[in-house]
Amino acid sequence: MKKHCHLFAILIFAFSLNIPAASFNAFRMPIYTIESNHFIIHYTEELKPVAQRTANILEELYSIYRDTYDLTLPEKTDVLIANDVGGNGWAMDIANTFLLSPNAFDFNLRGTHNWLRDVITHEYAHIVSITASHKMSSVIPYFQFGLFSHPNESERVEGLHIYPLEILPPWFFEGIAQYESSRFGSDRWDSHRDMIVRTLTLSGMLLPYDHMYVFAGRGDDYEKTYNHGFSLVKYIAETRGYDKIVSILRESSRFGRVNFDRSIKKVLGISARDLYDEWKQSLEKKYTKQIESIGKQVFGEKINTKGYDNYWPRFSPDESKIYFISNNDYEYSLRSLYSYTLADTVEEDKRIKREMGSVKSFYSICDTNGLIAFSSVKSRKSTLPMNRGASRVPDIFIDTLPPEEKKFGLFHKTERQITEKQGMMAATFSPQGDMLAYVRYNNEKNCLCIGDTTGKNITYIYPDPGRPELKIQKIFSLDWSPDGHSIAVSYIDDTDRKIGIYDTASHEFNVVCDTRHDERDPRFSHDGKTLYFSSDRTGIYNIYRYTFETQSLQRITNVSGGAFAPDISQDETKLVYANYDKDGYGIYLIDSIEIVEKLSPDSGMLTDRAPVRDTLQDVPT
Repeated sequence: MKKHCHLFAILIFAFSLNIPAASFNAFRMPIYTIESNHFIIHYTEELKPVAQRTANILEELYSIYRDTYDLTLPEKTDVLIANDVGGNGWAMDIANTFLLSPNAFDFNLRGTHNWLRDVITHEYAHIVSITASHKMSSVIPYFQFGLFSHPNESERVEGLHIYPLEILPPWFFEGIAQYESSRFGSDRWDSHRDMIVRTLTLSGMLLPYDHMYVFAGRGDDYEKTYNHGFSLVKYIAETRGYDKIVSILRESSRFGRVNFDRSIKKVLGISARDLYDEWKQSLEKKYTKQIESIGKQVFGEKINTKGYDNYWPRFSPDESKIYFISNNDYEYSLRSLYSYTLADTVEEDKRIKREMGSVKSFYSICDTNGLIAFSSVKSRKSTLPMNRGASRVPDIFIDTLPPEEKKFGLFHKTERQITEKQGMMAATFSPQGDMLAYVRYNNEKNCLCIGDTTGKNITYIYPDPGRPELKIQKIFSLDWSPDGHSIAVSYIDDTDRKIGIYDTASHEFNVVCDTRHDERDPRFSHDGKTLYFSSDRTGIYNIYRYTFETQSLQRITNVSGGAFAPDISQDETKLVYANYDKDGYGIYLIDSIEIVEKLSPDSGMLTDRAPVRDTLQDVPT
């Protein structure tokens, strides 16, 4: 992510002038610095191991990027490491500085990779590639020319023109950063990116070339610029050679070059719009052939009418409605819990209603008592003390599901916050509703915890802190089996997105379908005999059903977009899930499940990830 921000610029230029970082630390947190041959890395105490790994990765990249772009940066690059819960990164080329957060980025419009290596490679690629396109020294970000007449003139003349330092459009500089990370980091052209570009191509909704020049439109349009740019840069590299990308940067650095399209014309010999049309035709040919090969599609009926981010559908305890998260008419950050009634007596255009504004991401509903558990940063009680940064961290809340007829008045609040300052990313109820399995983050790692619904008695259960090779970067969702013996976990280790099953009695942790495919979003059937989840094993995400007793696998959707986050009715005849289509993520319902494909059991169906744990530990505070 490239970013120009004057407020940050003040801080970063101060770093460049070797003013101590602590001078700008409003909360008086101790700031430490390590310096390698080509980098200066600033971090807080708990991030020291991350800082050292960051330095090692960057020194490895330095010679690669130097040789690729034939560029030596004038000074050491400053790197700021921030303990941001949500995952983040930005680069400021004019200050030769970038920031990263070591916590994995959770975004349903991207796949999941080794986040730390990905963000380092991506942001440093911005620094080097954009600097290679500079026309002047970075201390001169632009020339400004103007003509202004005297204010008292009867006919005033005013004119202003800015001559820029660089002219790269977003699709190009973001495409380069992602492509470089696919070569030397951990990013790749994965099933998520393919899903987005495939769906838009086949529906005739690829961003026009002019739109790729700007970040504009809905929130997901910003992500489309990333994906389109990655795809187009990848296409140039594969059809003309990656050296042409570097040549386009060099051509754009010519002092007289103010039009980026002319840089493409000069280097590739065709206009930028002809290049776009050529790329678009190649996508249409590729994806048309792919979808023809999958045969008859099985996807059910779309039930939501608005929004591009509809996710985590769940049947209500009495199966009279389907709950789901949606941004409705708003942007990504303004999601809420909605419901769709299944009653035939309600008119179709009145079936959807907003239920709870506090629930914006993964949540858990207890069938036995009608309670809902969710994570949020909304509470002041979740604010860390000054010496830890004074930011708000996520905590767990429990509430009752709203009644059909809401009571009037100001004092009917049933919500309660059960953890404080714990960094709890998600939770799921036990079958009886008296316990919760929690996901807690600690710097760059997540762990699985278990405790009661008061939030006062929580124990750390997985992974073993004494086994660093078992590190979990992030846990995305979880589900507790109906018999109470198992907790299904969607997680990423250092490389792959997987599903694990934690045994609450033996403390064993087994991986379901332990392959290099992306498996995610586990959900137990009501009898606990099967597990539903999403997998990209065909190159397209579909919903699968795994039977524990026979270790057999069945595919039950066949979509052209991507199927995620399944939930199943009590009799296992109905399936609800999130499906990516031309409008973004929508909620789809299959009224009668049929098996699309039966797969033979393989050796990776259920494998042990770690030996039995002997003890449990209290959660550190």
